Amino acid sequence: GDRGRPPTMYPPPGPPGPPGPPGMMRPMPPPPGYMIPPPYGAAPGMPPPMLQGYQLPPPIMMPPMGPGPPGPRGMPPMMPPMMPPGPMGMELRPGPPGPGGRPPGPPQMMAPPPGSLAALAGAPGGGAGAGQSTTVYVGKIPLGVQDGLVRELLDVCGGVRSWKRVLDPENNTPKRFGFCEFDDAEGVLRAMRILDGYPVMSDELLLNVNQATKMYVEGYKATRRQTEAEDAADDAACLARLAEVIAGGLSGGGGGGRGGSGG
Repeated sequence: GDRGRPPTMYPPPGPPGPPGPPGMMRPMPPPPGYMIPPPYGAAPGMPPPMLQGYQLPPPIMMPPMGPGPPGPRGMPPMMPPMMPPGPMGMELRPGPPGPGGRPPGPPQMMAPPPGSLAALAGAPGGGAGAGQSTTVYVGKIPLGVQDGLVRELLDVCGGVRSWKRVLDPENNTPKRFGFCEFDDAEGVLRAMRILDGYPVMSDELLLNVNQATKMYVEGYKATRRQTEAEDAADDAACLARLAEVIAGGLSGGGGGGRGGSGG
């Protein structure tokens, strides 16, 4: 059945392989085009053997990182520090680059967008700017004194941004204390000088400030140029005006019944 079929052609044998140990047959040479891998990997300084037609995938590229702070003498620079998270609603961004291509400066805190919760929490509603608290507690107000009279007394001390008397939630009647916000620190100082302890009917008014207002007023006093003599003359004129307000307010039925939260 094999008559007429051409004979099978085999490649010619290669050169004889290296001689084997005594008593062993000589190893057969490899076929043409076959690469014998080294016994224990590539030789020193040589790339590893690769199969014909196979390519390694491209290396993974990592983003460059800036130089970190210098380490001890003789040690490489440390890794750049991670930026800590900022306060609620605040964003930390890298600082501008230094002169001459130096590393960027410390991270800068970015203001929250307008209308965000952080912006509303950081700015007191309707009051002075951040760090400029001018709120004063006014207590021991006699029950028969209406808010209109208290507001007139506060107006003598300076410009009033708002006056809000606290109401009893059960019967909606005014309590004996409230909070006044002045336009500036000068009004706070004058009110603390002449209204704290001022007699109204059978009680004496009690004025106090929180820590934020106290710090702001103390900073204002450090730059204030008015002397004590000028303050004394100013206070005397204000006390005379307070007496007129008290006389007119009490004789008119407790202050004329003006609203309690004028602004």
